[in-house]
Amino acid sequence: MVLFVDLDETLTQGWERVEEAWDDDEAHRKFVALCASFGRLDAAGKRYSKVRDSDPKRREVAEAQIERVLKQAMATLELTKTEPNPAPKRRLMWVALAVASLLVGFALYLWLDAQT
Repeated sequence: MVLFVDLDETLTQGWERVEEAWDDDEAHRKFVALCASFGRLDAAGKRYSKVRDSDPKRREVAEAQIERVLKQAMATLELTKTEPNPAPKRRLMWVALAVASLLVGFALYLWLDAQT
């Protein structure tokens, strides 16, 4: 049996739980983790930014949660970071060397042929 989850509805329900327990750090942590698990940290950031910009009483908590979202995003980027593969550059160097050698060889052949 396959379950399809309406992502927007799931995030909205998570946000509603945060709104109900605004002073509970655990509710915020769970919401950010939920957004991270779906790859939607941007949704968490937008919601907290909206609160920060519109509600001075909740601004401090919203700013702390924005910081949490940013840290989570940076950690995710660090985990998914890959080093560039140096092999294509080496391969290109060998191909260029082979082409240059062929051209020099062909030019030498033409020069020697012209000498006779």
